[in-house]
Amino acid sequence: MTVRVEVRLPDDVAESIQAIVSAGAAESQTDLIVRAVRRELRRIQDDRDIATFRSESGLYSEFDTLHLHARSTQVSWDS
Repeated sequence: MTVRVEVRLPDDVAESIQAIVSAGAAESQTDLIVRAVRRELRRIQDDRDIATFRSESGLYSEFDTLHLHARSTQVSWDS
């Protein structure tokens, strides 16, 4: 099942999306946007998981460096 959602995007974002689709890196604008939203949802869940790990008496402290790296990594759509 799908739901139609109308959003307004800045011109530069809409142009970048279209350029990615035109270059063949995504099947459609919808495909690219769905993948981006799913990636963001995973990132939010990952942040929640890290918060849970941190709250458990300092266990899993090795994840702190990984989490900081993942949070600072940016994906460039204009490369």
